[in-house]
Amino acid sequence: EIAEKEESLKPITFKNESQNFLLYEYTLPSLIGKVVKTMYKDEISEIKTNRVDKLTNNFSDKLIDKSWFDKNKEYEIVITIHLLDFDQPEAFFKLPIKQKVERLLDFKRIATDFFKATKLKNHIKKACKMYQKINGYFNFGDANNNFLKEDEESEEFKKYYKELWDLKEPCFMNVAVCKYKMKEYESIIDITNQVIDYKPDCLKAWYFRGKAFYEMQEYDQAVEAFEN
Repeated sequence: EIAEKEESLKPITFKNESQNFLLYEYTLPSLIGKVVKTMYKDEISEIKTNRVDKLTNNFSDKLIDKSWFDKNKEYEIVITIHLLDFDQPEAFFKLPIKQKVERLLDFKRIATDFFKATKLKNHIKKACKMYQKINGYFNFGDANNNFLKEDEESEEFKKYYKELWDLKEPCFMNVAVCKYKMKEYESIIDITNQVIDYKPDCLKAWYFRGKAFYEMQEYDQAVEAFEN
């Protein structure tokens, strides 16, 4: 329900009786997503807000139409949510290797969508968080955990294992790109340290390392990085 100040509430309903959402796809506005994460099955919650920006962020265009709002006006908004049911995705380390690849590719797609979504507030920061989420699976051993005891000598396992680990370098470097755009240069040094330890001949890592040192006015170290 939406109302301009000092006007009665005008209900807005959706065509479908219920809708399904994957929270990690960010198709819910951030405000609604945070509330849903705290709810129990069959619970009904009510949200009251005047923060239009919190309802028109993420990839929520199909759910919340920005044309409903005039940026020059203030609104009182009441949202009623009935959480019919939910399920939790399997923990990453428990997945078969093929599904690990599929999940990380899905996360990478979302991160890339955020990176390109220049009209979204803090889109680079959100992209960076998604890439860092991917990187965490490598850093904390989940990617390498063969929990299901799959046959590591099979051709299928080797194929997906390579696809999985081929994602590591670009996702780490995408964090470096995001950090550069956010001017967090010291973070770039830490990230490129990890990449260079993993792949010493990664030219992109040396390049962004050099750019970060240059911006920090550490010119000798910048030259050393560029020379690599």
